[in-house]
Amino acid sequence: METFGVKYNENLKFYYMGRLNTDKVVLIKCFERRLDARTRLAPHTVFTDPSSSESARPKEYIEVRALVFTQE
Repeated sequence: METFGVKYNENLKFYYMGRLNTDKVVLIKCFERRLDARTRLAPHTVFTDPSSSESARPKEYIEVRALVFTQE
């Protein structure tokens, strides 16, 4: 198992996906072994949104790791 650290870099792009409902799914491609597929590492996180309502239902976060093999 490996881990990696992330430091702030002003050249990085950050995206916030707010207002997600239960019928929405976010898929993050975190690693790609082939050099032409571009994804190397994709750090991601969750946080407490101070603008959310006190009565809002908590979000569920499920992380699944899978190996996908393709024939070329």
